[in-house]
Amino acid sequence: MARAQGARALMALAFETTYGTPPASGFTRMPFASTSLGAEQPLLNSELLGYGRDPLAPIKDAVTADGDVVVPLDAEALGFWLKAAFGPPATTGTAPGPFTHEFQSGAWTLPSLSIETGMPEVPRFAMYSGCVLNQITWQMQRSGLLTATARLVAQGETVGTTTSAGTPAALELKRFGHFNGAITRNGTALGNVVSAEITYANNLDRIETIRSDGRIDGADPSIAALTGRIEVRFADQTLVTQAINGEACEMEFAYVLPSGESFTFTVHAVYLPRPRIEISGPQGVQATFDWQAARDSVVGRMCTAALINDIEVLSTDARSRPDQRSALARSRYRRPGAAAPADHRADGGDAQRPRSGGGAPGGLRRGARGCLRQGAGAAGGARLGGHRRRRRQPHRPEPGGHRCAARRLADLRGLPADLRLEGPAAGAGKKRLRALAEWSFGGGERYCQACAQACPDCPARLNRPETPEGWQVWDLIGRLGGQLRVLPGAVIGWDMSAALALGDALGVPPLAMAELLPVIEAVMVTKLNEQMDHSHG
Repeated sequence: MARAQGARALMALAFETTYGTPPASGFTRMPFASTSLGAEQPLLNSELLGYGRDPLAPIKDAVTADGDVVVPLDAEALGFWLKAAFGPPATTGTAPGPFTHEFQSGAWTLPSLSIETGMPEVPRFAMYSGCVLNQITWQMQRSGLLTATARLVAQGETVGTTTSAGTPAALELKRFGHFNGAITRNGTALGNVVSAEITYANNLDRIETIRSDGRIDGADPSIAALTGRIEVRFADQTLVTQAINGEACEMEFAYVLPSGESFTFTVHAVYLPRPRIEISGPQGVQATFDWQAARDSVVGRMCTAALINDIEVLSTDARSRPDQRSALARSRYRRPGAAAPADHRADGGDAQRPRSGGGAPGGLRRGARGCLRQGAGAAGGARLGGHRRRRRQPHRPEPGGHRCAARRLADLRGLPADLRLEGPAAGAGKKRLRALAEWSFGGGERYCQACAQACPDCPARLNRPETPEGWQVWDLIGRLGGQLRVLPGAVIGWDMSAALALGDALGVPPLAMAELLPVIEAVMVTKLNEQMDHSHG
């Protein structure tokens, strides 16, 4: 007799058309690490007297079907769980991809799933119908395997000796790791984070009616909850000050693969409690913030999840993928001057939310993936990625005099120095980025925090980049806080390999990074070392 082993276990998933009714086909094989999904029916002890000391036979109680599924944070399979948590996404992109799937909180109805777990050596195949996702949670840390736990509420269980899922479609495993993760606060990299935890709950209300089969009639979502925890090394008062003032901030938890796939979870309004700062010994002091999220009045929702992969439709059939070419073969870069698809959003964002202190035309705003964009402007204006929002008509030539016209920095090589600083190519001398870096890394941002409003002669405003490539590289620099190379008492630069890989994943032109990163790195090293010398002073 064969014995069941977890190594041979299988799981298949499909979205239902009718609640509680498994579909006849369209199942997808899902990767998972473990599962406690199952149905149980407890026994009730008899309370009757008069039959001696030995009890009478127990009575069966109602059936409860629920459990957890531990799944990897994978660029393809994660989309199915996000759809179960938030509802169908808004998908943009054209074949062959990539495709951006944007999930938003606040949906009144959620899809139900049928999930089959199989142990073929017994054989035992259990079909759980009417599954609705109640909660999904995951952690961010420095090392280890990155997994999420999906907590499900099911209507019932049907057990058979043969599979009811047929031959499920297979997914290509593209797993995120903790190394691919980053956390930002109000668009700036949040440093000194030891670990983080995110939990989104639909708080399902089970419809427990009287039925002969003991099953529930459904599970309806109620008020959602988004909570979590961040543990940081206590280095400054920024988070404590926010907690004391009762202000909200926007936090972004993102993962990016070198091949271009990414997952970005943006919490639009995060409130922090005032923590207890304990000194428990000679080691570093840490602070823990159990944060809560709420609906943001500007964006109109609590959170946004953006997943970029090569699956066109997150349906019950993974064969909806346009082709099986790798993401590297479908590079997200296009030739200079090539038009982007009309419905493709390179940044995966939606409605843009003004950053604090900004809002004037030409300012900066940050979308769901945290990519910086230029503010109000004419339709079709340049934006990050070097592409235009609308496809330019063939009979309308590119306006060569437009300062944001897409071009490569290599076009300026070989020209006399006096020509490099004229016309739409202004800024090739990198003077603006040098000045902006000197101001930023020299403590300018901390100085501006004391200002009640934006100053007209602020160096950040006067020296902001004038080209899409400059904006892209400056946005990349804001994400390199964890890529510093240091020696005792000195900063020696960035981990340039990691910086180039991150920029490549974000869609920053490689030539722009090669031109600009070394220049800004030199300024960064000088300014940070000057501050360290003054502090040791």
